[in-house]
Amino acid sequence: MKIILSVCFRLFLAVVPAIALIYGAENFDYFDYAIVELGFPSWNLVSYFSRILLGGLIGIGVAILFSGKRNQKLLTWYLGLSSVMLIIALLQVTVLPLNRIYFGLWELFKWNVWQGPLLWFSAIITSLLIKRADKENYLNAPNWVHIVLLIVGLSMPFILNYPPQWAVYGEKGITESQSDLMVDSLVNVKSDYLHLMNPADLKSGKKLICFASLTCPFCIRAAYKLHVLKKRNPEAQCYMILTGDPSILKLFEQRTSCENVPRMLLNTPLFNKITGGSVPKIYLVDNGKITHRLPYWAIQDEHVQ
Repeated sequence: MKIILSVCFRLFLAVVPAIALIYGAENFDYFDYAIVELGFPSWNLVSYFSRILLGGLIGIGVAILFSGKRNQKLLTWYLGLSSVMLIIALLQVTVLPLNRIYFGLWELFKWNVWQGPLLWFSAIITSLLIKRADKENYLNAPNWVHIVLLIVGLSMPFILNYPPQWAVYGEKGITESQSDLMVDSLVNVKSDYLHLMNPADLKSGKKLICFASLTCPFCIRAAYKLHVLKKRNPEAQCYMILTGDPSILKLFEQRTSCENVPRMLLNTPLFNKITGGSVPKIYLVDNGKITHRLPYWAIQDEHVQ
């Protein structure tokens, strides 16, 4: 009976981070940007921080299954990393204007916002129980097996969602572009959906402008990143020009927390004429002229300062 209970406890430690990865592999951007919003200093390094954090938990969690009585160091590391995850999850639901669950599982609309803190708190309690009371000696694998499992665990988040898109998809970061933004057409648009924005402002000065669709998943990522960017740089000259059904505009704003970013809703024909119909399109503009194009993942603080 003790061995069965021990197996169940150890299996739970391996399953929690694995579930977070399986359900969160396509949503790492949200997790990364939430960590930056909480104070992490670097847009580039956060992609590696989040994957090493979760990959370390996966590798250590599986290694604990095969550690016998020699699991004290592994449990200490697991406790430390899962405590970091718990702190992030708690900050997300208490500090951030959270409308998605960024720690790696489902959206808020499909379950409860406290799922992240609950699971990581359960993992910590289970670790403490094993560390203090579990002395069962079974499946006592040698150290080299633990090292292999740790390497495999660390690799999994990078395999399922490798951060540098340029390395996987051949995408380029910022590129020069000389074209007209068609600002006069934007200025003449009469819209009931102008928020914190005067289109005439686009004619002067340096701006970052994101053209996005209300239903595009990558546009949603871009909008949330602009929210964080604007929060980090209150004087940032960044704007969003959106297109889509006005009935889902409010939902888009809630999911991306983009209420702090000046934005407008543009009719589809003009939007497609400016963007060519592909989204998101992100431009650096100087006095109404496009000077550079960049993907959402390449946006940095320097582009709005």
